[in-house]
Amino acid sequence: GIPSEVIPSIPISATFLSTSVSEPTDIHSTIDSILVMGKNNLKVHGISLEKQYSKDIPLVKVVPDQLKQVALNLFNNVIDACDKGGEITITTEMSGENIVIYFHDNGNGIRPEDIDHIFEPFFTTKPAVKGTGLGLSVSYGIIKSHGGNIDVESEVGKGTTFTLTLPVDGVS
Repeated sequence: GIPSEVIPSIPISATFLSTSVSEPTDIHSTIDSILVMGKNNLKVHGISLEKQYSKDIPLVKVVPDQLKQVALNLFNNVIDACDKGGEITITTEMSGENIVIYFHDNGNGIRPEDIDHIFEPFFTTKPAVKGTGLGLSVSYGIIKSHGGNIDVESEVGKGTTFTLTLPVDGVS
């Protein structure tokens, strides 16, 4: 077995075997399924979570397990950014024919010299044991393959907001 002193340092990780089949999906329950897995991680790190879900979000045509992978990657990054407690806010809203999802944290922020590189494969600011530098690169590819976009705004010491934009019609 795994020694008990090692267990708390193991981050949430999951590899989703993708069916690559897109289907009408409830974005909120998809995000919530990741949050349920990470509830303990939030508690351990003293991070509070607020969900501001819009009531008028329709089902969106996505590959559900790929969207879960994106949510997991963003969630893990947000937890790492709020290493000494903090707040995470996940907000959803409609904008025209798009669903917009904001992952906001009041953590460390991303340095200006790093922000242009965060979606590049293998780029990481984390210690080698913490990250591979693939999470955001993979997430970027998934969102682009769904006809969407992923943007980031950050201020060092103030926090970061990742904005996912997905067309309601999604992928076929």
